Parts: sequence; C-alpha cells; structure tokens
Amino acid sequence: MRRALVIVAATAASAAAVIHFNADALSPRATENTVPVETGASAAQVPSPPAPAPQPRARERDLAKTRPASTPPASVDVLGPVVSTRWGPVQVRVVVQGGVLVDVVTVRVPDGDRKSVQINERATPVYRAQALERQSAGIDILSGATITWEGYTVSLQIALAEAGLVA
Repeated sequence: MRRALVIVAATAASAAAVIHFNADALSPRATENTVPVETGASAAQVPSPPAPAPQPRARERDLAKTRPASTPPASVDVLGPVVSTRWGPVQVRVVVQGGVLVDVVTVRVPDGDRKSVQINERATPVYRAQALERQSAGIDILSGATITWEGYTVSLQIALAEAGLVA
C-alpha cells in the first residue's frame, strides 16, 4: 500500500511537470531578444519586453459566454500530445460537446510486443470509460498497465485543458 502511494505521488508530480513544461522557453526564439545588461556607471536602460498577445482560447471562452442560449454548443476535437513512456508512445484524442467530454479515442499505445498489445487492449477501454464517467483525467491505475496509465493520463489531461475543461 505504501509503495502504491509513493508511485501515485511520483506519477502525479511527473504529470504536473510535463503539463507545466514550456517548450518555448528552450527554443532559440526565447533568447533572441535578450539584451546584455552591464552594471555600474555604464549600465544601460533595458526596455521591458512587449506584453504577450491574448491567448485564442480565452477569447473563445469569452465568446461562448456571450452566445445566445439558443445556439447549440460547439463540438471541440483536441489531439493530446504524444507522451513517451518506457514501453512506447501514448496519445489520446478527446471530443467535447457543450462543455461535456463525450469521447476519448486512444490514438497511440505501446505495441512493440504481444504482451503490450494484450495489456493495452484490456486497459484502454477501462481508462476511456473512467474518463467519460468522471469527466476528467482522474482515472484509476490498472494492475499491469501502469506505464500506459502514466502516458494516457498526461495526454488526456493536456487535451482536456486545451479543450477548455480544465483550468
């Protein structure tokens, strides 16, 4: 039991790190506008960077709030990221209608050997059913499919966030 708690805590921490990882911070563009700053008498005034443009998702949410009630809710289809795991990549796609998760499609799971295929044929339908029932990525680990669960929940969490279901 204690080991399971440690594994769940470590997995949650890893998932949070992946979710909050900002790939743009590592790109060459992030350092293009950096200005060296000198200290002392020759210190230069460095202008502050321009404010970032508003994110389109926020604008879409604002527009959704102003829609008349008679407008049918839009369907959103979001492909989660490919999450690399020890046994191979995992990726899901979510379909959201009117703020409700209506489908989770497994796009990629480890399939490099017969055992992985058998595990994922058993696990992914259960993970899908739990995600739909709970309307979140808070799904239970199945014994024997922990690695798939790790990738599945991360891809699902990010896809749900992109679809506007997670703050």
